[in-house]
Amino acid sequence: KESVVVNATSAVLAVTLSSPLNFVRNMQFAVPLSQPVPSGLKVLRNLAAEVRAQGGGSLKKSLFLCDRLRLGVATLRLAVGMGLSGFLYERCVENEWLLGPGTS
Repeated sequence: KESVVVNATSAVLAVTLSSPLNFVRNMQFAVPLSQPVPSGLKVLRNLAAEVRAQGGGSLKKSLFLCDRLRLGVATLRLAVGMGLSGFLYERCVENEWLLGPGTS
């Protein structure tokens, strides 16, 4: 059985790991048609340069990176929603509310 915490942690991990790919895609879509589309590696290098250019310590740089990758409250909302959805689905299956008796 999976717990709410395991499902929520998995959701946060998935969103966090996929956010750089989403960032690259969004930056490529934002380029006007008259300009060449930058490679994913170039977009990520530019992002790294922006992070390094931030004054202050590691916390400020981390917050800047989270802001650029759009990691924040919505990520936590997704994690709680996925965790609870998985939990409720498991309870429904256990009690045969979704499948009906004898169909599991």
